[in-house]
Order: sequence, then C-alpha cells, then structure tokens
Amino acid sequence: RHNFGFLIIDTFCANNNIKLKEQPKFEAALNIGNIENKEILLVKPYTYMNNSGRALRKVIDFYKIELEKILVIADDINLPFGELRLRANGGAGGHNGLKSVIQYLNTQNFARLRCGINANPENISLENYVLSEFSKSEKNELAKICDIAALACKSFVCAGIVETMNEFNKNFLEKINQI
Repeated sequence: RHNFGFLIIDTFCANNNIKLKEQPKFEAALNIGNIENKEILLVKPYTYMNNSGRALRKVIDFYKIELEKILVIADDINLPFGELRLRANGGAGGHNGLKSVIQYLNTQNFARLRCGINANPENISLENYVLSEFSKSEKNELAKICDIAALACKSFVCAGIVETMNEFNKNFLEKINQI
C-alpha cells in the first residue's frame, strides 16, 4: 500500500516510454521526459518515506524547479481505496512523507495527488497496515486506478493543477467505470 505513488509513477513511465535511472547523488531514481512538448522530471526517492523531502530538495535545488511545477504523489489512509484527490496545497494530514516534504521545502504550497488506501480495517498497527500488500480484490483494480492517476499526472503537466482538480476530483468515479 505504501508504494502506491511509485506504482503510479511506474504506470506513467510505461505509458510515456520513460525509464528512470538511479542517481545516488539525489538519493532517487529519476529521468527527464517529454509530454506534449513539455519537459518533465520524474523522481522516485530512495530514502525512507519519512525522509523523502530530502531527496526532493536535492532535485529541486539542482534543476532549479519552481514549486508550482511539482506534483507529489502519496498514499492516503483517509480516502477509500482507489479514490484520488488532487489539491493545490495543504497540510500533511498525518502522512510522514508529506511532513518531510513540507519540512524540506519549508512550505505547504505544492500540488499533491493523494491516493486512497482505506482506513485500517483490521485494527492492526498503522505501520503494519500501510506496509501490507493490497488485498486480492484491490489488486484487481490497481491497473485501472494507476492508469487514471497517470492521466491526472499528464493533465497536471499540460493543464495545471486547477484544471486537473476540476477534471479529476469530480469525475474520478466516472473515469474508473469507463476503463
């Protein structure tokens, strides 16, 4: 469950023929791609999730990336499984990875795509729950959800966060049913 964001990046890369390369100096895998004549940089931090902001800060500083061009993808236990929610800014919502990003960027003003993994239904420790695998029924839905999330990421690149929020936050369930 905890690697939902990575699954979405992997789907985005596969759909757009982009291969990430390990870059130890950034503590991440990354690569530059091109989407509809717009250059993008995809990053998967290799730090522990609680330190993902450190890797992101290194990449931002090196490539001189403006914060309004960043989309952070994170799992979210406060959303039903598979529901996606885009926001232009906001707090960490108890997510340690987002806390790290906020700390290292020294702001909450960056876009994020939150991906629902459900609240802990089995009443096990939060750590064990988020580190557990998706259920069989959830695994059956993952490809569809990742495809739609990858489309949302592409929309963010091409149209910006406001238009992407308007398109995907309202119509997510319709998009799932169309696939």
